[in-house]
Amino acid sequence: VPDYARVMGYDPTLVAQVRDTWKRTASAATAGRLGPDEWVEDLNLVGTPSDVVKRIESLAALGVRHITILPRKASEVSSTTGCE
Repeated sequence: VPDYARVMGYDPTLVAQVRDTWKRTASAATAGRLGPDEWVEDLNLVGTPSDVVKRIESLAALGVRHITILPRKASEVSSTTGCE
């Protein structure tokens, strides 16, 4: 995520903090807590199924033709986000 965040013009100091924390701790959860919620919304497909469909349609309208989906186990998601 830090590479995409940098490309999208996010605060380079915060991007570096996230990257350094990820490298130092090898923990996506620890590093992820440093990033703002905006990053989650901008860089992921999140929300209800209807929200996700709308987001994919908006990306297609911008010319995106391929999306890579990296599924996560529920236990990983809850440990990263605090959601259950």
